[in-house]
Amino acid sequence: MTRAAGRRGLFLLALLILATPASPAPPGGGAQTILHALDYVAVDYPEAVKDGRVADEAEFKEQVDFVTQAIIMLGELPAHPERAALVEQARRLLALVEGKRPADDVARLAGEIRGAVIRAYQVPVAPARPPDLRAAAELYAARCAACHGGEGRGDGPA
Repeated sequence: MTRAAGRRGLFLLALLILATPASPAPPGGGAQTILHALDYVAVDYPEAVKDGRVADEAEFKEQVDFVTQAIIMLGELPAHPERAALVEQARRLLALVEGKRPADDVARLAGEIRGAVIRAYQVPVAPARPPDLRAAAELYAARCAACHGGEGRGDGPA
């Protein structure tokens, strides 16, 4: 399994945990998901695009999808004076990704948007309590292992 696939699995697990209705909604839940998407793009974009060319078509499409979803989620955040500017910044990020711009430019703008979301929506960036590793393992086994395999290697039966 590639490093990118492992991070993708962890990102998807984080999204599942944030979206799980059995637990109380985390503070800044929608904003937290946006932060995870922006982090993912900043880190994995270099695997998708190298020297202005698509190096991995599936990864590139995923980058476009994550930024597109971030734009949608930003527009759905509660009203705030910064929201329109955040959406516009995310649209610029999408243009950078679609234009196959350098990874440093993509990471820089993703980081700027991330910081602005944290400030505007006062998103906590550290957990309020340590994660429940047993519950996370059970959630992974129930929702992720079929595709990602027991060890996250992408070798599950599905």
